[in-house]
Amino acid sequence: MTNNMERMRFEIARAIITCFPKDYIEMAFVGGVSEKEFVDEIVVEFIKYAFDNSQEKHSLRYYVPYGVDENTDERMIYTRLLKYCQKYRDQEYDEFKRKGVDIEELKAKSMQTMDEKKEGYSITPMQYFEMTNIHDMTALKAFVENRLSDVKKVSNTSFKEMLEDYDRNVEEWKEKRLESDYNMVFYSLAFFTIDWKYGFEFAYMLAKKMEQLKVKEIDKNFFSILCARMTIQSFLGCEVGIDSRMIKPRQKMIDILVPEDLKWSNDFEVDQRCYAELLVIMAQLNNGIKLANGNTLREQFSKETTMEDWASFFKDYDMFGAWHKKELSNNRIRNMRKVLNQIHK
Repeated sequence: MTNNMERMRFEIARAIITCFPKDYIEMAFVGGVSEKEFVDEIVVEFIKYAFDNSQEKHSLRYYVPYGVDENTDERMIYTRLLKYCQKYRDQEYDEFKRKGVDIEELKAKSMQTMDEKKEGYSITPMQYFEMTNIHDMTALKAFVENRLSDVKKVSNTSFKEMLEDYDRNVEEWKEKRLESDYNMVFYSLAFFTIDWKYGFEFAYMLAKKMEQLKVKEIDKNFFSILCARMTIQSFLGCEVGIDSRMIKPRQKMIDILVPEDLKWSNDFEVDQRCYAELLVIMAQLNNGIKLANGNTLREQFSKETTMEDWASFFKDYDMFGAWHKKELSNNRIRNMRKVLNQIHK
């Protein structure tokens, strides 16, 4: 890892110590996530922010240039797909708005005037990558169309084939990341984005846990904090909107937050609350806390780090450690369907 990235990790750790009460920090780290693991997860968030802001935005015509003057089938497919993706973002925006959290970047670009229509939707290479994968990867497409959890719409055989296709794609990204610093960052963030949004790895690991416990159902309240977006009343005394995107720690937390006897206990409630407060700290560092110069910590990170720094971090961190090649029996498929249905209701 570059010296500059090590310096930024230190700055993040120092910000946690200086911006939050000592007893609050000690309480938050009683759970299953270590200080080092948590700092790494904040770095992932900051790299995503910095990378997204470093990417040029272009109209759909830039990515699908052929047939621009005609409504070709290919361009129409991606136009519909873009609108579908935005519909999904609009639903997210409305859900957050109902909970009192206003996330402007989720809102659709206005297409009311002729000039706005001529300019078209502006999207980054990463956003286009996600669009094409929703179109090309059958598991993602079935997920966004709300078919994957329904055996009547997707048979067990088709489910298995879809997840095998998903695994092949992820394995290809894992190999491609080694080709350059840019690829290391791009494909690490691509997998991060796909997994926190669609949750296949989490659902697979929880399905295996259900198999281990020999149960057909697990109460969503045991694990919702690991994959949910919600607003909570923090022990800091304020209401905070949290988004659980720590894709590596949340897999480890399954064993902590899903007890073998599936019974509520004081220890369980403490561990769950500790994890929630870590998400509060992350939300505050991402958006709320400003430095003396008026920048947030992530804005400062974006200004003071480079692609080389980000790549050096991902070489050590290995985002693809959260990926598992799926071994799917009918029982695991049934369990995965139930989990996916629960976490995405």
